[in-house]
Amino acid sequence: MWGLSTGFPDPPHVTTSVRGHRRSGVRLHHSTILEERDRVVCAGIPTTSVARTLLDLAIGQPRKRLEGALELAERRDLLDIGAVDELLARSGRHPGRKRLRLASRLFRAPVMSRARSERLLLDVIRRARLPRPAINYVAANLAALLKRRGAETRSPPA
Repeated sequence: MWGLSTGFPDPPHVTTSVRGHRRSGVRLHHSTILEERDRVVCAGIPTTSVARTLLDLAIGQPRKRLEGALELAERRDLLDIGAVDELLARSGRHPGRKRLRLASRLFRAPVMSRARSERLLLDVIRRARLPRPAINYVAANLAALLKRRGAETRSPPA
């Protein structure tokens, strides 16, 4: 529903908080932690929230595909890391909990990064306990900034 993975599962998966009978053409899942805040309507169809969808995707998807889903959610301005953290806190022993927590760590840093490669580099820097670099820094007057730092500036050739 959210466009976070390629294609649609066949059969479609349905998660419910009450035990139900098998339905033809539908893969039914029962969840004891599915709450009202995990249910939303997307394009007129009742579905699970983005955070809950990511948690469920974390069960059967390879790590790269889960990270790709997180990336797509962020690009589409659907990723609410606070909602993911809140869901993880109450998800108990859900089989996707650990995988989603690990995959979402790149999106937790309070930094605006434009590319996955930037986030990966920041993660390497963090794990190496190196000082965090400034990224996506806008320098209104680069020549003045360089001069203050003692760098030599040259005018371009005419």
